[in-house]
Amino acid sequence: MRKIILLVFAIFLYSNCQSYQKLETQKTKVSNNSKENLIQWINNKVDSVVQKNNIPALSIGVIKDGTIIMKKGIGILNRSTKQPTTENTIYQIASDTKKMTGVVVKNLVNENKLELDKPIIHYLGSLLKDEAKGKLKNITLRHLLLHKSGLPYRQPTMTRKDGEPMLIPYSEKLLLKDLDIVELKPESGTKFGYSNFGYAIVGYICEIVSKKNFAELIQQYISKAYDMPNTTIILTNKQKELLATPYLKENRNKETSAFNMGKLSSAGGVYSTINDLTKLMMFQINVYNEKVVSSHPLILTENFDNDKYFYGFGLARKSFDKGTKYGHGGDMDGFASDYAFSPEFKSGVIILTSSGGKWVGELQKELFAKLTNQKYILPKKSIAQEIYNIISIKDFKEGKKWFKQHKKSKKFYLKEQEMNNVGYALLKLDKVDDALEIFKFNTKLFPNSANVYNSLAECYFKIGNKELALSNYKKSLELNPKNSNAKKQIDKVLMDKN
Repeated sequence: MRKIILLVFAIFLYSNCQSYQKLETQKTKVSNNSKENLIQWINNKVDSVVQKNNIPALSIGVIKDGTIIMKKGIGILNRSTKQPTTENTIYQIASDTKKMTGVVVKNLVNENKLELDKPIIHYLGSLLKDEAKGKLKNITLRHLLLHKSGLPYRQPTMTRKDGEPMLIPYSEKLLLKDLDIVELKPESGTKFGYSNFGYAIVGYICEIVSKKNFAELIQQYISKAYDMPNTTIILTNKQKELLATPYLKENRNKETSAFNMGKLSSAGGVYSTINDLTKLMMFQINVYNEKVVSSHPLILTENFDNDKYFYGFGLARKSFDKGTKYGHGGDMDGFASDYAFSPEFKSGVIILTSSGGKWVGELQKELFAKLTNQKYILPKKSIAQEIYNIISIKDFKEGKKWFKQHKKSKKFYLKEQEMNNVGYALLKLDKVDDALEIFKFNTKLFPNSANVYNSLAECYFKIGNKELALSNYKKSLELNPKNSNAKKQIDKVLMDKN
């Protein structure tokens, strides 16, 4: 009898063990299916965006639940050679560089070479004139890193226009000149105001205290520290072969060039790859999850503010219902990037591309929402962008026709400056007649804007119609008596007429 009971018990155990194994196998299948479905969804979404926007090259990295589930390249390095992109394709990452600058700073702080709350004139010292010292005496390194310095977005001597690559590097001589002549905003030290110029100064101060150029600092504190061999400011000949060719976001068939940034490299001059940046993101996710001390070089968002959204040392932080999002992006009239992660979900996404635009940020937000189980609300589309897409292929008549059909749609929004930008973009395509019609159209849409009349006047001046240029400059000045450009141009037109 005892043998029978033991036999029955053994059968019972075997049966339960088999059931448990089946259950675990089913769970694994469900988990694998879920992962495969997610990857397929991401692939479909990215392919759709690339095709719709005529993107030449895009590389993407995705982390889900602490595991890298995707590292791949889509498209081609160059429209002529058609060499395919990979996870090791190199892109300039533009303003996403700033988080790396933050890492460099925190290392130098830990080495007692920098103090965040000392005035920057402590480091710049004899390099500045007395007037500049007086003007900058209350600005600290922390102010620069948090974009609260009151410095302008761009350096005062900058002459490069949007859409043009930066081919002449920003020199030390020009940086010091700009520090002498710069005018601070009234809210200096208190209010957020994004400043590439400010981060250029951060990089310059890092060079002074370390006695190394910024390219060397990136190598030391980023590339070697986190095993990121293709993250650099100066490309080797071998790395140049891996570099994607950038294309203008306003004309994705027209090549442009990487930026030669000089002393602005700390604001946006780093090159990197998806392979490298996914490594960095994995490190950051782990560091934030481990709640290590705030002095850790990868912790770039200490609680300097109590806002739901704020900017740290090269990373922005935004709270959402189930967690926190950290990230930064960049766009430089060709190359663009986006980098976002959530420590709570151990998930994140990185996008690198050779032709930027608003689509990059929109794609990142949709992918991030999927990774963190958030509801994604489809953003309204820009009327200006849609009109530009039509006119660049067809003409203003077709663009205006589309506008009349969609102007009341809740799917679209209209902004004065974006419409103005369409005019300037069309000028770059030598579609002068269409550009003129857009500028004229914009004055009807925004009749009380001095800016739109100023732009219309510029277009008339460009095509040699000085009478209408003068008329519209006067209208712009009438609407905004402080428009110094209109005053200057009126004098210029009158002199030309005489």
